[in-house]
Amino acid sequence: MSKIAEGLKRLFDKHRIVLWYDAFGDFTQEFNDVKLPGVTKCEIVKNEFALKYRMLISEPKSKFLLY
Repeated sequence: MSKIAEGLKRLFDKHRIVLWYDAFGDFTQEFNDVKLPGVTKCEIVKNEFALKYRMLISEPKSKFLLY
């Protein structure tokens, strides 16, 4: 398991929603490659309201990694 995946796993032990901020897109490939069982990966691309609805209303107990 990569150091990134290990760090994310520790975060998901405490939090249900984790934001991965990458202003310059330097870690896009790492985001695409990381696999975390039970975690849904989503990219924020002009879909903020839909993601908020999904995370809070449709799937309130699921874990999300937002890029």
